[in-house]
Amino acid sequence: PKLDYLLWIAMSVCIYWIGYEVYFRNDIFQAKQSFPSKQKKNTPKPASDKIEDYYNRMLTVLEKEKLFTDPEFDLSMLAAKCELSPNYLSQIINTKSGQNFYNLINDYRIEQVKALLRDTEYAHYSILSIGLEAGFKSKASFFKVFKSKTGMTPSQYKNQVPAN
Repeated sequence: PKLDYLLWIAMSVCIYWIGYEVYFRNDIFQAKQSFPSKQKKNTPKPASDKIEDYYNRMLTVLEKEKLFTDPEFDLSMLAAKCELSPNYLSQIINTKSGQNFYNLINDYRIEQVKALLRDTEYAHYSILSIGLEAGFKSKASFFKVFKSKTGMTPSQYKNQVPAN
């Protein structure tokens, strides 16, 4: 029983002490930024004089090597070819083209599909084969992107455009 009373007294003192600290020292609960915030990181913006050079070099690499026809192609692969970091290259693409990497690559793939659909050497290929040849991974993604970029299905485009 004596131990119970001592325990109750100790708990009461602790509760009163906590209440006192909260009431008279309200600075305890003011936000101290000890955890990193979810704000955007301060990443340096690309230097404007170099942006043009890097962007043109990237476009040259894309167009000459037709890297976009690889279904596994991604930003890090392009960055390695351009000898830039992926984040920096992404900033350059966003700044210069006004779109992200994947939209840019899909534009190249759609242009490739259009060229192959017009080419008589690919007349015996199915539309899906041409889409896969241009770098799309699946039928669904190919048809969805083609329709969103051109406003028509690949078959409609093929029927509308004369072959070369």
